[in-house]
Amino acid sequence: MRRIFFQIVVVFFSGVLVWAGPPEDSVALKYRFDADRPLKYAIEGSSLNTTELQGFPRMETQTFLEAVFSARLDTARSNDHFHVSMAYEKLDVTVVEGGRRSYPGMDEVVGRSVTAVVGEKGRVAEVIGLDVFPRVQVYAANPAGENFAEVLKEFFEELPEHPVGVGEEWEITTADTTEDMGRTTVVRVEGAYKLKKIGTKEGFRCAQVEGKLNIRVEQSGLTEGGEFSFEGDGKGKVQYWFVVDEGMMVEAKTSASLDGALEASGSQALTGRVSETSTSSFKLVK
Repeated sequence: MRRIFFQIVVVFFSGVLVWAGPPEDSVALKYRFDADRPLKYAIEGSSLNTTELQGFPRMETQTFLEAVFSARLDTARSNDHFHVSMAYEKLDVTVVEGGRRSYPGMDEVVGRSVTAVVGEKGRVAEVIGLDVFPRVQVYAANPAGENFAEVLKEFFEELPEHPVGVGEEWEITTADTTEDMGRTTVVRVEGAYKLKKIGTKEGFRCAQVEGKLNIRVEQSGLTEGGEFSFEGDGKGKVQYWFVVDEGMMVEAKTSASLDGALEASGSQALTGRVSETSTSSFKLVK
């Protein structure tokens, strides 16, 4: 439980739209993937993780990520879902821990792809290849390593089901459960969103959406000689610009903070607290 960053930085939002009929000058937002136009995005992310365990010194870990990835429409299509192939063209990670700076090698990750099966409203039904994507050991405390395809999976923002107008608000709630290397993680996000304006961004006519998030994370699993659990609460903000006519994301920014209690039983029994702040952004570069 050294890392929560890659699971809460950007969360897929799904749920029920609060809607009272289309306002005047409303826009219907949906993805319109074009087979002749592969997209390229730059990612930047950073996090600060603080762990305070009973009987141990306070630990702080900073993580910085810079990457470029491509998103290309595959020919396959199923049940009104697009198949979008996504791959890193560049990936650099820097870790600062205990005053030491390290640069985990990403050669196995760059060039490898996963396929997101996604609907026109951005809801991801499946990610093909996620379970076999190369893992990288970023921290000594997590020998199983990190799956950086999770970052790509989190790219899609779910869009409102109905047309929305400037000033209109809606709510979305999601409860997502994942199983990974003996850990079960449940993330619940309650989001309140608003269409701030329709304007120009990077030369495109875009809808600018802002959201405030309430986050609940519960995690449990096995450690050497026992079990562990984590329960934490946090808040976040998201802002994105979506091209109304061409149906693609231009830019998205997210920030989040989380604080919670950690408990482990067995031969390594301990209690403590884990807190984390993080920011991330996706920006269209081609």
